[in-house]
Amino acid sequence: MKNKIINFLIFIIILGLSIFLVFQEKIGDLDEIWQYSFASNISKGLIPYKDFNTISTPLFSYIAALFLKLLGDQLIVMRIFDSIVFAFILFMAYKIFEILKLKRIKSVFFVLILYLLFYLDLGVEYNYLVLLLTLISLYFELKNVNKYGMFKANKDILLGIIMGLTIITKHTTGIIIAFVYILYKIIFVKNKDDFKAFLKIALLRTIGVLIPCFIFFTYIIIARSI
Repeated sequence: MKNKIINFLIFIIILGLSIFLVFQEKIGDLDEIWQYSFASNISKGLIPYKDFNTISTPLFSYIAALFLKLLGDQLIVMRIFDSIVFAFILFMAYKIFEILKLKRIKSVFFVLILYLLFYLDLGVEYNYLVLLLTLISLYFELKNVNKYGMFKANKDILLGIIMGLTIITKHTTGIIIAFVYILYKIIFVKNKDDFKAFLKIALLRTIGVLIPCFIFFTYIIIARSI
């Protein structure tokens, strides 16, 4: 219970720092304006690729559009969403350091270093959502490896789904990340049993990756045909 309270307080502090960092940025960054425009269009019922053009796959814009729909179609709401994304990036980094058995003071110190690095150039957009999803997957991967071993990690379909979400956030980066995530355990194969376990995990993760991709592309095909 005490650890949960401490983690909650750390997240609140990180969120406060994130809000400060995002809101101190000057308005005028074209990426921010474009991302706000995409999210605003979606919140008004417009459909990507049909009613307006976007280069990357639009999961980030859809989530941002939900915030705009609930809180108001204004740039300040987009920045609130950006702050939350950035806060969770830093918090997941902290949780990963925690799994790696770093002392809390060291974990906080390294998170502050990451914060300062982002301070030099922050422009929260779809790349940051890809980073957040990757960190979430890495966290659960490390947690499962510590508990079950390299070839007995569970919830592979769920982890694959998270990787699939990176593809529908930014298809170019997401495909590379998903490919590596599915196949990287082959470097730990030492015998026939390891290889069988690797194939099973790779298959389950591939299925997981394909689920959100299939849902997204089915939606796009249907929406464009209306």
